Amino acid sequence: MHNKLLFSTALIGASFYGLTPAFADFTPSEALDRYFETTEAFGSTVSVDIKEELNGKVRWTGIVITDENTGSTTTMDWLEASSVSPDSVKIVLGPKIVIEGKDPSGDVPPINFQLDLLNNEVVLTEAGELLNAAYAGERLSMTSSSSDPEVPLEIDMTVANLTGEYTFTGRTKLDGSASTGEMTVSYGLEDEELSFTSDTTMSSSEVSFSADIPDEGDIESFLDGDKSVSLTYTLNDTDSRTSFEGDEGSGWVNSQVELSAGSFQIKDGAVALLGEAQNISYSGQLPMPGFPEMSASMTSASLNMNMTFGKQGEVAPLAFAMTMEELEVDEAIWGMFDPTGAIPREPATLRIDLGAEALWMSESVETSIENAEPPFMPQSMKINDVFLTVGGASLSATGEGILSQQTMQPSGLIQVELRGVLGLVQTLSEIGIVPVPQAMMVQGMLPQFTRPGPDGADHFLSDIEAMPDGSILVNGTRVK
Repeated sequence: MHNKLLFSTALIGASFYGLTPAFADFTPSEALDRYFETTEAFGSTVSVDIKEELNGKVRWTGIVITDENTGSTTTMDWLEASSVSPDSVKIVLGPKIVIEGKDPSGDVPPINFQLDLLNNEVVLTEAGELLNAAYAGERLSMTSSSSDPEVPLEIDMTVANLTGEYTFTGRTKLDGSASTGEMTVSYGLEDEELSFTSDTTMSSSEVSFSADIPDEGDIESFLDGDKSVSLTYTLNDTDSRTSFEGDEGSGWVNSQVELSAGSFQIKDGAVALLGEAQNISYSGQLPMPGFPEMSASMTSASLNMNMTFGKQGEVAPLAFAMTMEELEVDEAIWGMFDPTGAIPREPATLRIDLGAEALWMSESVETSIENAEPPFMPQSMKINDVFLTVGGASLSATGEGILSQQTMQPSGLIQVELRGVLGLVQTLSEIGIVPVPQAMMVQGMLPQFTRPGPDGADHFLSDIEAMPDGSILVNGTRVK
């Protein structure tokens, strides 16, 4: 229900930015009538207090859009339309729009949004079946608040120099792109135990999108494979500061990201999510007496997830991958446990790339949530790559396996490679992080579960195999 609330609210709020079907006639009066036709496709109604025409311009005042499915409403001060050419109409938006998002089940408290606009307008141009929309706004500010007393969250956002171009194919498809100048986002949360505020600034952003328009706002049609949607974005020079205060004291965290980009796609019932960032840095102060200010940085990070929503009884693929390249922390962090510099200060890197196949057990994700049951059961898994290097040591692994649906017993093979582990354990023991008996145990047992690699005394390989009967072999020797 919560997803439906957000989706319906977004549709209502988006309708006044030109998400409209093609007109047959571009007189200002008929243009405004048709401007809201797309809301009817999503089960919404439109009421207008005053309609008036003066000097060739048509003005609507007191506009209320109501989503009949959720009860969510969008209230607009006024709209004014005028012809700019035989096939184009300019619509100027009034200075304020109020959106109240509601959940018909009552599980989620209403969420309120107020948009304050400065010189925002959209020019619509008819080209046969297609409708082209060009949007421009000098400034758009949004404030949002939750009516939930347990989560008193407030959000403020301001966007400068917003522009966009969109193309509509009848009532069936929407394609477009948009860009902004500087964008700021602030939010705050306060309760009896914790209060925090966060302020984020981005120098500019770009987004492009393509979407089939679902019938009656049916978002399940995307997961069923009947409809598709895609979105890509880029954020430039993001700078954030979060401050928090609680019973243990106060602290703050700053972050800077030179470039972040990502994409989201639903096509043929498969969901793909990709995000990546470059030149990331953090600094902060934890709410602990005597704790030093700390900083860290990475050259890049990424996250990639793919999931295919199968029908009940179908087997569908899943995938997950993430990277953290060249993670470095400052000497203040190292000095807390290694003040002498015994551990190599080489940057750390983490890479994980996993795949799987799963049997879908439920009719839909919504049904699984309602029944508090997992929507799918894993059948097989593949480790395409796992790699970690830190403190002069490294671990890498690949493998694959299956899960018996009768016994729920996993079987498969994992191949592991270790470099520099004995040296790192010895160093950790010498500086007191790892007790000597535990270090000796690791150093003694490692050769028993590995075989020597070709690159020296601190290079080890291991094949770990889980058998269908529950036994485990390490390099061919049974250990369980």
